[in-house]
Amino acid sequence: IRHRERARREEAVARGRAEGKSEAQVLSELGVLPQDEMVRQAKAALQGVEWAVGKWLDLAVRGCLYPGAGFAKVAMGLRWLDILTAFFTPGRPAQAPDSAMAPFVVSALGSPDFRSNSSSTRHGAGVTAEEIVTVLTQVLIDDPFDANRASAFALLTSWPLVSADDNDAAAAAREWASQLLRRALHLVSSTRAGESESGALIIRWLFRKFVVLQGMRLDTGDGSSDVPGDLGFAAGLLSRIVQCRQAAERNLLDAAQHFPLHGLLTAAQYVVAEIDYQSSDVQTHAVQWQQWLQALAQAAIDICSVVLSVLTSASPEGNIPASFREMETKIDDIIRSAEEMNIGDSVDGADDGDDEDLLGGESGLGGSAGPRQQVILSYCWRAVKEVSGVLAAVATCPPGSDQVSLDSGVAPLLEPALLRQIGELLHTLLTSIRHRGAFSAVHPAFTDVCGRMFRSPAAELNQRVSQWLEQCLDTATICRVSVTRRSAGWPLCLLATLTCDKLAMQALLPRAMNRIFALAADLQIADGGEPATDELGDGTTDLPQVHAINMLRALLDDHTLASDVVPY
Repeated sequence: IRHRERARREEAVARGRAEGKSEAQVLSELGVLPQDEMVRQAKAALQGVEWAVGKWLDLAVRGCLYPGAGFAKVAMGLRWLDILTAFFTPGRPAQAPDSAMAPFVVSALGSPDFRSNSSSTRHGAGVTAEEIVTVLTQVLIDDPFDANRASAFALLTSWPLVSADDNDAAAAAREWASQLLRRALHLVSSTRAGESESGALIIRWLFRKFVVLQGMRLDTGDGSSDVPGDLGFAAGLLSRIVQCRQAAERNLLDAAQHFPLHGLLTAAQYVVAEIDYQSSDVQTHAVQWQQWLQALAQAAIDICSVVLSVLTSASPEGNIPASFREMETKIDDIIRSAEEMNIGDSVDGADDGDDEDLLGGESGLGGSAGPRQQVILSYCWRAVKEVSGVLAAVATCPPGSDQVSLDSGVAPLLEPALLRQIGELLHTLLTSIRHRGAFSAVHPAFTDVCGRMFRSPAAELNQRVSQWLEQCLDTATICRVSVTRRSAGWPLCLLATLTCDKLAMQALLPRAMNRIFALAADLQIADGGEPATDELGDGTTDLPQVHAINMLRALLDDHTLASDVVPY
């Protein structure tokens, strides 16, 4: 409209001057307002829109995102807030008109200023940016629904940064972020999965928004002050993971109750994914980043060695590590010390209830932790789940020496030996773990690593994927493999090697299907031509046909192979 009015006015003025009229006479005859009047009316209209957006923000933030609000109300408030920020935040694709003469600014959608007192502004005339950011972080922490937390995280990620030109505002933002980080570190140390995931998301946002993009130094623990802020942040997380791993090496039960690993490992996985490995800051300290990645991978491998004995047991749901079964005195000491510390009850009569104490009791974490077996098992499978994610991130995110050419100017941060070690460990986890939740969690990580190795130009990495597939099929033909009735993680291992890459699927699927069909239909596969049987006769092994049919079911059920398995 502004462009059309300007063109119309200029044409009319030129024609009027040719007729000997003044500009004011021509504009008066056309009914075109003078520019000052147009600016005044535009400002008045924009003020009305600003007032309306402010009211909408108030309804979205204070009317929907209050503590204790239900899922539907929180989801509606987040969606409402997403629409408002998309249309009325400068710099967005659908931004509002921008003019120097009639500027359009909604302060609540700008950079937050944490110098103001949020408690006083909450009852003020309008919503502020720092209030919105604080409410969104509270949704991340308190909301139990993943969809709402994902929406809040997306809004926080796209929110405008604090201006680095204002030292006072930057200092206030650093203090606010430090307090939030301390709370997040407390949450990731919780035994509750929801709280630990919330803490990890907060750490991810703080690392991306404040540490990487703004260069702030936030303290996560034992990070050195002699290194850049992002490297110090990552080093502090690794130090906490190592401390929890050492606690697990000393005592699994005590570590499960007081030193949970899954939250810290999730945060470390997010940090690995958020690092910009091509940036000049990371490339300048490439050697230190490479050492950190190697140390993180080694810590994850050590954690696997601690918890693997529990998950590979023939009955992981009721398993207690041998160290506990063989050391009854030690168990009694643990139970007594836990009771003295957490409940404050007398230990008189503890000898009479050893069996009950072994199966259940208080954890000291705010309520009953359930049977000891379940506490240990939950700790172990959650640790393996997050360890798999960390190892997959280490294997796929940083540039490897097999991917980077010498003249590219990019320093490789991942060696092929470490990549292969990670792949071998995930393969071992997937094929040896009996706990369904654990090996199901390893499967996507192993798929990502297989894809990374299959796309590698290095032959020793590329060929290893097909070797794993052949090993999987060869193992299925051995009647001595003792697994669960669903063949445990072997079908998922085969699925991972076939679906890791489209080219791998085209190259390996026909041979795999032919071998599986032949194995499933042939009973004469034992040595000497005798039908294969359970040699021990105790039901502890499965026939190869069972493994083959389980593998077929996994391949036919997978959505990524939907069109490719139609011919079979």
